[in-house]
Amino acid sequence: MPKTAVLFYVMRGEVGVQMQRRRFIEIGALGATTAIAGCGSIVGGGDGDGDGSGNGNGGSEGSAPDVVSPLGDVPSGFADGSGVFLARMDWKWYTANYDSEVSFGAEADAAWSLRVGQETFENPPESEILWTPVYGMVYLVTGVLSSLSQYNDVSQVALEDLGGDQETGEFVESMRSIEEVTLYRDPSIVQLTGDIDAEAYASAAGDFVEADTAHGFTIFNGVDGGPADTGELRFAVKDGVAIFSAGRGEDAVGDEAFRTVLATYENSNDSLGVADSIQSGSEALNAAPVLVGELAGGEAPTDGTAYDGRAINTLPSADTVLYGLETDGTTAEAQVVMSGFAESPPSEDSLMGAYSGGGAEYEYSVDGDVAMASAVWE
Repeated sequence: MPKTAVLFYVMRGEVGVQMQRRRFIEIGALGATTAIAGCGSIVGGGDGDGDGSGNGNGGSEGSAPDVVSPLGDVPSGFADGSGVFLARMDWKWYTANYDSEVSFGAEADAAWSLRVGQETFENPPESEILWTPVYGMVYLVTGVLSSLSQYNDVSQVALEDLGGDQETGEFVESMRSIEEVTLYRDPSIVQLTGDIDAEAYASAAGDFVEADTAHGFTIFNGVDGGPADTGELRFAVKDGVAIFSAGRGEDAVGDEAFRTVLATYENSNDSLGVADSIQSGSEALNAAPVLVGELAGGEAPTDGTAYDGRAINTLPSADTVLYGLETDGTTAEAQVVMSGFAESPPSEDSLMGAYSGGGAEYEYSVDGDVAMASAVWE
């Protein structure tokens, strides 16, 4: 295992072995893939410094969290098969807040932390509406670190951009240049956006072969055999964004699928985000520094974990389910939006039965084909 993987292996090894045993993250050898700062309500909007992609990546200065970008960069081809699960997080928020202890949404005597570790993995918050966003956060951080560790010297550059401190093994906000991190499951993709220097990644790619350029990206393919053993891996980079395939074997991302990711990032015309259910769901979801999406029938892979048996499974099936989360450690707002129902949407009473408790004030609404529940801790 590369040095960087040892140093940063899920907050200095707190949970990696457990996750591998349970196959909690399902990308490659370990597998792979969520909120928060500011005031007690989800921030709507933002005028941050984008990366030029048109996807809204990047953020502004100040204490408010950067806004998670729209879903215009999710390729429509991702919906072929078992659907899409993704987690997307404002990394600026995470590095500033991940070590905060919080008490909202927990049992009275059980504080919990945003830090990804054994406690977070084994002890979900009491409030069900927090389960999937918190699970997504664990999934994203664990998956991104384990996936990047396969990239040898390139992983060193990426970890530095993520704000990784070699001395402590912690993330440091002042060292960070990444603004936003996304992890897709099936296909397994890691996407980093922010102040990324493409030349730095290219210079570290000695274990890869430069293939060609496409959609503004330079593409690097792995090499089979040898001590580096980067076969089946590929990454692409341009100033502002780096995209990595994260799986091997049956989870490997082929060349065509990978190039589709690049094409959709550059031009959202063929994006899954234009689907009616995602459009209507996105409009109802408040912008937040954590976004978790179950799209085109996709589901969070929670089977066999402490997060299994989620309340969403008691409600009518929806084509799109989106979750948002924001907190400063004391106040918080969480939201779940469902849209594109195969049959009738749930009633407000059904939403109340699924999402309640944890000391929050809840609101429920059903408007046409969109159902929403939100919880606020003040």
